[in-house]
Amino acid sequence: MSFVAVAALLMWFVPRRGNAGGWFSKTLQAQFAVMLLCFPFTAWWFQMSSPAGFLANAVAIPWVSFVVVPLVLLALIFWPFEPALFSWLVNVAAHAGDGLMWLLNSLAQTVQGYSSVLQPDWFSLVLAVVAAGLMLLPRGVRVQAPALLLLI
Repeated sequence: MSFVAVAALLMWFVPRRGNAGGWFSKTLQAQFAVMLLCFPFTAWWFQMSSPAGFLANAVAIPWVSFVVVPLVLLALIFWPFEPALFSWLVNVAAHAGDGLMWLLNSLAQTVQGYSSVLQPDWFSLVLAVVAAGLMLLPRGVRVQAPALLLLI
């Protein structure tokens, strides 16, 4: 699935080098692109969908990327010669991860955590992946309307 997510990001962002928009807009665009291309595979492999997944990823990915991982990396720098600071930083990172898990569990209970979906057959899977890929192409290609019909 990670290869599919990277493909979605490349399809969405590489052709749009001059694309205007702030970091928040680009973050939402990235989430949308990955969700759109990964959904057919998720439906096929797991027969599930997560309505809260978009919001959960929008919170969890930046939190882990900009809070938890930097704290752990900083702790690793101090590990050989300052064990007390290492231990403190690891504890802070663990609490940051615990807080995120509490938030994600609350979100899963508030919004329906998972929905069951029928496993698509091979033809439907291929059709959905092609349609999702076409939706991610730049607007100048003008295939989004037919692709949307394929997704429906």
